[in-house]
Amino acid sequence: MLILLDTLAATLYLWCAWRVHNAAQSARDQGLVMGLAAAVALQGLALGLGDALQGQWKLGIGQALALFLWLCCAMHLLMCLRMSLWHLGRWLWPVAALAVPLAWVLPQGAANTVTLSSTLKLHILVSMLAYATLTLAALQTLSYALLDTSLHKGQHRRSLPPLQVMEDLVFKLVLIGFILLCISIGSGFLFVDNVFAQHLAHKTALSIIACALFGALTAGRALRGWRGRTAIRWVMGAYITLLLAYFGSKLVLEQFLGRSWT
Repeated sequence: MLILLDTLAATLYLWCAWRVHNAAQSARDQGLVMGLAAAVALQGLALGLGDALQGQWKLGIGQALALFLWLCCAMHLLMCLRMSLWHLGRWLWPVAALAVPLAWVLPQGAANTVTLSSTLKLHILVSMLAYATLTLAALQTLSYALLDTSLHKGQHRRSLPPLQVMEDLVFKLVLIGFILLCISIGSGFLFVDNVFAQHLAHKTALSIIACALFGALTAGRALRGWRGRTAIRWVMGAYITLLLAYFGSKLVLEQFLGRSWT
């Protein structure tokens, strides 16, 4: 049953990506909304969110990657109802489709099913929301860079919004993600026992560095008007640091050291 749900979800993600790729412009499409909503709902069922809400969370690297990308797609869907972000589906949805089978085949390592307190679940939820929002910011930055390069070459991509709109969307997403990341780090110090323990030290340090980089970018934008390639470098550098904080640390712990921070 779960395999069937996963297969349907992955198929719908790929169909949505194909539909956006062939669209003449980045605009709201009712069929696209319904297709993406169905994919998110099906994958949510397959991930066993009912068990998660009861305190049983599977946090192996495969499940974590699938859950993370599912949350990215859910956040993307909600944000698309208010912002012109459909073009990000070209990057996001194929990767989300690929993560579905990876959740089945990646080794579990030291991860297992654990019981979490309500405060720790809240910390994890805010952390995942921060990661999802900043992932969308990184994808928007890549799209912005692509459009900027095309315009410098005298080409115009009608499937993307105007350059100024693209830039404004980058900084809106960065600001939202930065606020969520600050809350995540703060709640970690409150609710996680010994966040600088040996197996958590790298994750904590890299998360703080990434947060500082996003904060510096936000301040630079407000005080010095940072934009263009300067903004692109800062966003991607901060995002790569954030990826290393969670997935890099988790991969090393589980697959090479046989440990887990859960």
